[in-house]
Amino acid sequence: MRPNTIKDNEYWIRCPLCGDSDNPFSCHYSVNLSTRKFHCFRCGEGGVLGIEEFATATGGFADVNFGGVQPSYPGPDERD
Repeated sequence: MRPNTIKDNEYWIRCPLCGDSDNPFSCHYSVNLSTRKFHCFRCGEGGVLGIEEFATATGGFADVNFGGVQPSYPGPDERD
């Protein structure tokens, strides 16, 4: 998967924990945009990101390729 891409509600980036692969056009770390669960398919780390960690990991979606679809965000009553 290419970095900074969203596919099936998963945001894909290079793993900040293991550094990911040597190929800068490949990544193995995904964050689910609904549940904030993350997993690196290279080093095996996973868990749930807090709100601040989620914002940092996704970079505020500044460089994200949404494929023409904007993600949905939880309303005020659905947030932590």
